[in-house]
Amino acid sequence: PTCMWASNKCRQQCPYRYTSQAPCDADDECKWDTITGTCKPDCTGKDTSAVCEANHMCRWDDKKESCTVKCDLKYTTKSTCNADDKCLWNVQDGACQANCGVIHSRSECSGSSQMCRWNTATSSCAAQCKFRYNDSASCDADAECSWYQGSCKVRCSRLPSTDLCIGDSECTFRKSSNTCRKKCSFSTA
Repeated sequence: PTCMWASNKCRQQCPYRYTSQAPCDADDECKWDTITGTCKPDCTGKDTSAVCEANHMCRWDDKKESCTVKCDLKYTTKSTCNADDKCLWNVQDGACQANCGVIHSRSECSGSSQMCRWNTATSSCAAQCKFRYNDSASCDADAECSWYQGSCKVRCSRLPSTDLCIGDSECTFRKSSNTCRKKCSFSTA
């Protein structure tokens, strides 16, 4: 995307705003990259979450207490995105996003994409099972996940609501124990 919403306005991203160094460096959201000869987002020197996130191109890392350029602005290809452990290629949107594991708030995790899921038990954000594993052995080895009809999904017992349990053809909701379980017809020995 060439534009992003910031302060209730649609603004062009730095590389599209400026083609020369002087005006790029004069904008406090941008800095000139002398190696590539392009204008890029500037997230350096922003030492608090509020100051960092005031720049719509930056993201605050709570654990490292530092400000970095958002993944979707850093990378435009799957290979470069996935090479950065803080980023994850969103297969649904065809764009790079913050890796679910580096997101530390429920609201950001829930709003980031369909690829992430908030785990209330651990108060952490993680990639949904279907995006974590491509094989049954790895999927079934994860306590949150279960292999079903060629893909990895959340185990019935880990579904966060009654409605999701009832809506899953593999699961059944037991009112007596207020739990979601795999239907017997889907269980293996």
